[in-house]
Amino acid sequence: MSNNLPFFEKNQLPGIDHLTGVADRNLLHRQIYALHNQGIPFSFLLIDIENFAMFNQELDPIQADQILKRFAAFLQQQIQPGRGEKLGRWQGNCFAVILPETNFKASENFSHRLTAQLEKASWQMQELPIRIHTAIACCPPGNAATLISQAEYQLTREKQQKKLPAWIQEGQPALHNQLLLSFLTTRDGYYQKFILKTIETAAKIGQVLDMSDSLIKNLETAALWQDTGMVEIPGTILLHPGPLPEKYWQTIRRHPLHSSIIAEKMGLDEIVTGAILHHHEKWDGSGYPHHLQGTEIPLLARILHIAGSWSAMQFPRPYRKQLSHSAAIEEIYQGRGKAFDPHLISIFRKAIL
Repeated sequence: MSNNLPFFEKNQLPGIDHLTGVADRNLLHRQIYALHNQGIPFSFLLIDIENFAMFNQELDPIQADQILKRFAAFLQQQIQPGRGEKLGRWQGNCFAVILPETNFKASENFSHRLTAQLEKASWQMQELPIRIHTAIACCPPGNAATLISQAEYQLTREKQQKKLPAWIQEGQPALHNQLLLSFLTTRDGYYQKFILKTIETAAKIGQVLDMSDSLIKNLETAALWQDTGMVEIPGTILLHPGPLPEKYWQTIRRHPLHSSIIAEKMGLDEIVTGAILHHHEKWDGSGYPHHLQGTEIPLLARILHIAGSWSAMQFPRPYRKQLSHSAAIEEIYQGRGKAFDPHLISIFRKAIL
């Protein structure tokens, strides 16, 4: 076994993370190599706060730092230092745990217990609870060199997989669904994030409405395919900086029709194509393409309009800034009875909390 450490390992002193009080990354590196050189098998866990960007957006920097401190203290309570277990801050909102003499199954059980305890933690903010991604890499003697990159790869893969609802990856339509996401994302990187957020929000509204599983799946499918008509729109319009001129809006307003035609050709159900066609109709009749009003607009389309509007506010665009969580909620509420079904706005509020 080699005793050589990377350059930064030899030239930095081990230490404690100044914010959280747990080990810093350098100290974790040293423990990993010490176990490796002693021939002791161990597991290495990465624990990433999935929604920390929301904390940064909603809280001031001091409050966001307090979240990290509380989370670090919580993690410290879950490990057993007497057994050589070590917690450290890996980077940003990602922490790491080293578990000596622990195999993958035991590490997986540790991860499950951690998630369960986190859900019950009394210090969690009810309106914005912490959610986590975890990744596990196990190191028998002689394999420490690849352990860190293996864990980081697994964490990245876990985060990407969680972004995709399971139904997108199941059955014969899976290839069409994934190709669609990939194609839209190559034109404008915003679209994958927007579509997946819309799917998630629409499904939550459907669940609060106690819709059947099949109807929620129709809703999710419509959310996924609602903007396929954007393929007909030049990139110069999609990425136009500043407010869109009216001539560009005339082109944009045609995309629901294009989307519904594509969906129909793909053999999607009429309830899905109807939701796609009318997802930009407004409650007061000022929407497009057919200026439907009130309950003339299909229910799934009314839900998509709210979910899509909410999702669009979560991400920056060339012509406007991203809105904060509270500002986006206020914007949705201002559209109650105008752009949006007033009853569904109440449902939406319950769905996102």
